[in-house]
Amino acid sequence: MELAIESGEGDAWIYFIFAISDWLPTGRRLGKRGHRSDHKSEENKVDVRQHCQLCLTGEIDDLDHITHCPALLDELHRMCNVVDNSLYKWGLSPSFSISIGARSVERWLARARRQFAEPPASGENVISSECLSQLIRGWILNGGLQKGYHGFESTVRDILSTCQCQCRGSHVCNLKNSPSFPKSLLAILASGLSLTVEGMADALHHSEIFDEWWSKDSIDRAFGAKVDFFAQNGTGRNVFVNPPLDKSGEERAFIPKVITKVKKDLVQSAPTRFLLVIPRYKDDERVYRQSHEAKFLELARFRSGSFSFLSPDSFRTEGNSSDTFPGEISLFLAVNKESLSRDHLNWPQLSKKIKDWALSNCPKGSLIVPEHTDNLFRERATSQVEFRRGSQPINLKEVSLFRFFNGVHGDHMHPVGTEFEGVYKKSITGLALWAS
Repeated sequence: MELAIESGEGDAWIYFIFAISDWLPTGRRLGKRGHRSDHKSEENKVDVRQHCQLCLTGEIDDLDHITHCPALLDELHRMCNVVDNSLYKWGLSPSFSISIGARSVERWLARARRQFAEPPASGENVISSECLSQLIRGWILNGGLQKGYHGFESTVRDILSTCQCQCRGSHVCNLKNSPSFPKSLLAILASGLSLTVEGMADALHHSEIFDEWWSKDSIDRAFGAKVDFFAQNGTGRNVFVNPPLDKSGEERAFIPKVITKVKKDLVQSAPTRFLLVIPRYKDDERVYRQSHEAKFLELARFRSGSFSFLSPDSFRTEGNSSDTFPGEISLFLAVNKESLSRDHLNWPQLSKKIKDWALSNCPKGSLIVPEHTDNLFRERATSQVEFRRGSQPINLKEVSLFRFFNGVHGDHMHPVGTEFEGVYKKSITGLALWAS
């Protein structure tokens, strides 16, 4: 394409002009493509053939997606670098060292620590510095710069108020009263199984390991959450699900609903997988048996009283306070054949890492890897196709003055300083003069 344009080949120029016209957000194009939503509801399903086949985002493969597709990220960054270097060479882009996003994180974190992580903060108002940093990052990456710090502080206090509820009912506080999955094991599983979505989380307990997280609490959307697990179309996604496991035992009625939804999402012919955390009690094995009957693969099982979750209040302390679960805990993989061929899964390597983790974090002999599962994976030939790509973490320290040509760069990357106000307009005028 580049060579054809440079040589003045007419057909290539016509194609280029049509591509640019198609890219522009004119009324006709917006109407033709329809309204884009941050989620796919059960009532508004899309044809899985429209999903991008190169990445794990589950997004429709249209021109909007091309500007930030993880599989095209290297090309997008090279394009950005070429444009930035050219503009700098022409004197249209001054040098700079810090982005408004990075500066905001630094200043807001210092301020938030004084309010939530240091005396006089106490009791129900305490949040660890690690959790505050994650909240601030999520807030900034989701339009929080326009809302400012006061909006952030107010929203955090609203979230903390829900944690003071001591009930055991099924409403917004049920996840906040539930233990969280161990971070070190979660990192192993997410990497080994190409998991990119945390299916059940909230702002105070979600993990930055995942590109995307779902919450049923609408207030969490200010920090990047998408709608509730049961409202999502999980087809084409790789999802980790740690359902509420509080002391009330409500999960015994809740988890069957999760299993039913997972089975429904696996039916369509798009690469899909779910990793489920399933409890098993001595007096009640219904959920465990239902997982087997659904033909989910049990990857690992931890004996009774050997597996420790992070306590519900772990977001308040820098250390990892833990709660030991009284029953058995099993990890079930719900996967279709398309996922086994399109997404990474190196079983020998993954099973070894799980065993090593158990040796360091559980009593000896706690872990059971079912022989049937081990044999099934070891007899499989490794897929030779190129695996789908997941998103990479956004670097808030990266600086870019021009972001009109791609979907990778956001407002948080704008350089700090009053001298950069209006630079965009001046540079566009300069480009027009240079082009003429």
